[in-house]
Amino acid sequence: MKFSFPLGFIVFLCAASQTWAPPAPTEEAALPKRSGRAVLTAAPKDKHSGRTVVAEVVAFDHAFDVNRLGASMPNGQIFALRSDLFMETPGGPVDLPPYKVNESPITAKVHLKEYKRPRPIVLRANVGDVLEIRFSNLLVDTPPAPNSTWTAKPFAGIHVAGLNLENNITDDSSYVGQNVNSFASNPPSTGQPQTQIYRYFAAAEGVFELASTADPSSTSEIGNGLFGCVIVQPPQAEYYRSQVTRSDLFYATLNSLNLPKNQLLHKKPDPNPEEEWVLTTFKSRDQSHPLKNVDVVLKQPAQKLGTVAPAAPKTSLLLERNERTGTIKLTTAAANTEDQKSGKQMTEGYLHSAMAGHPPIIDYSSTYGPGQSRPAGWPILRMLFPVAKGLLLADGTLGEAPTGTLFQTLSPNPDEYRREIDELDNSVLPERLKGVLKNWGIYVSDVTAVAPERSYICAPEINAALKANSGLSGLQFPGPNYIWLLTGVTVNNETNATVIIQRDHHRPAGRPIPLQREQPELL
Repeated sequence: MKFSFPLGFIVFLCAASQTWAPPAPTEEAALPKRSGRAVLTAAPKDKHSGRTVVAEVVAFDHAFDVNRLGASMPNGQIFALRSDLFMETPGGPVDLPPYKVNESPITAKVHLKEYKRPRPIVLRANVGDVLEIRFSNLLVDTPPAPNSTWTAKPFAGIHVAGLNLENNITDDSSYVGQNVNSFASNPPSTGQPQTQIYRYFAAAEGVFELASTADPSSTSEIGNGLFGCVIVQPPQAEYYRSQVTRSDLFYATLNSLNLPKNQLLHKKPDPNPEEEWVLTTFKSRDQSHPLKNVDVVLKQPAQKLGTVAPAAPKTSLLLERNERTGTIKLTTAAANTEDQKSGKQMTEGYLHSAMAGHPPIIDYSSTYGPGQSRPAGWPILRMLFPVAKGLLLADGTLGEAPTGTLFQTLSPNPDEYRREIDELDNSVLPERLKGVLKNWGIYVSDVTAVAPERSYICAPEINAALKANSGLSGLQFPGPNYIWLLTGVTVNNETNATVIIQRDHHRPAGRPIPLQREQPELL
């Protein structure tokens, strides 16, 4: 396969909510700096993975059943991720927005979304990660039930027993001795903010208790439900949802319309009725080094999940792959056997193994589409996912446009382009790209790592920036092309940050490329 397009990149800084990577200290995404009176020794930096996992957690009131015999907790209080909550407004329910520095206090009543159940919260990180918990206290200050003996307390927090503090004592949720009060308060009029930031370092594997300890003289907080745990797993571990519905697995089945860029679906030279298609997986997304072939059969939605109505009949169920961009779309062209053998043309459908029983081939990086059970673009099985948060600004050395947000990278020859794609896909950061990143204010270190990424979630701030800047017209975030996740970099003096690099095939040579700041989130 030949490549003849320039190497242009779009860079994002990542954020998380059970995610990975801290935001840069700007007005939109900066995190407040805190200093405590008692400073603890920081964890050894050489053990850091370079990744920050961010969990945006809320404490709120929620009655729940204790068992199936009718016992309940009418005064229940639980933790949940912000992304799993909605709040009441005069215009109807709306999703609770992501955390934002200097945000106005949240006074609306919040509830769990319909697909969630109240339960102890579980956060995850890998050995070497920094776990950053952005905690908001939305507990009410009045008894939730008549004649209740419950006593309102303004403070709450998240203390993780056994994890190291990343910087100083205010990285913990406590108020002990001469140390400052690091609890969150609701209402914030008590002098404490409604949201606090806690940063822990995961030095070893294990399960660590998590609870609010704002009232150490009683067990009311834990007894009411404000507890959970942090699970620290081995380095480079991945997390997937353990409880999914049949429709979730249906949507997560690999579809010929949305194949990863390192996979090619093509017909066998001598097909038989059942095993006529082959799925080839390549070492990298330039599809130059095949690793394995799997015989597959394609099934239509009506054959896979009877509870999901099949799509309206199309004039054609043939797909065509653009060799230049790698994108796949429906086509009305006539079936061409040679094009199907080369992978340029294929049939629409869900991929199942050709082995006995035809088990589905699961796409673990798949995301929800429009009209499905969760927001479009959200991961179906993955629990850790990058979220683009804002735009990065360059320093002017790469052809800065008057707006200060557009840049252009160098344009190497096709052979160099292919080599760099192969390096990035195999977790090697090209030397030339290090200099480009430095000019953008992104500094690599000995813990910097790069890995291919399938997609990410785009925060509302980025879409607003796209609409406000005509120079960014025509860009698609997340784009359908090559995406890489870069962890362990320094951006705006924030270490262990994460950025996303997105290759945009559609930008012609000589046209500027925008950069963006992102954070990875746990969802």
